[in-house]
Amino acid sequence: MGCQDYIRQGSNQDIVSCVSISVMLVLNRKFSRSSNFGLDIKMGPSKPVFENYRAFSPLRLKIELSVQKNEATFVVNASWLLKDHTKRLKTELEKRFFKARSLLPVIEWLKEDILQFLKLFKKNQLTYATPETDDWQSHYIAHRDPLTIHMLFEGMADKVALLEGSELVKAGTFDCPICYDHKSSMAAVIFPQCKHHFCRGCVSQDLSLKMDS
Repeated sequence: MGCQDYIRQGSNQDIVSCVSISVMLVLNRKFSRSSNFGLDIKMGPSKPVFENYRAFSPLRLKIELSVQKNEATFVVNASWLLKDHTKRLKTELEKRFFKARSLLPVIEWLKEDILQFLKLFKKNQLTYATPETDDWQSHYIAHRDPLTIHMLFEGMADKVALLEGSELVKAGTFDCPICYDHKSSMAAVIFPQCKHHFCRGCVSQDLSLKMDS
């Protein structure tokens, strides 16, 4: 979680108006005995796709803080969740912040208990299905093109494999050597041959400049 230290430092200052955070989810041991989970893709009469994964794509939060009112407004983005999920999360996060009067316990809850809160898991499995899928169950996530979710998790698995054993994983965060921003390790773009890494924004900007020149 790239901004945890920043929040701790900022809490001693007069005003922190806006904070952006990427949160990596972990499977709660009380909820799951395994560090892996299954992704089941059901597409109507077509043969389902099933894979095992170890990591979710990060949740991205934008938090606007009001020091005078001691309130926080959350914007939640996650490419593998539906709008209804993020809307429910926004309401719950704001309620928890109002009760705790602090960001850190709210973020810790989000990391470990979101799946149980949204009731998306059944038997350690996340299931996306097209609306015409037979034998619909309450924990299924309706999606018109669930294969895009499969590709998303595949890309995340490739990134985790590339990061495995590196100093980035151990640290959890890094400072981009170009813009000097403090980022989550999962926000790094790693070049496989040399293992150099930079933040996604700087790499994107560099590629755009090269394409324009």
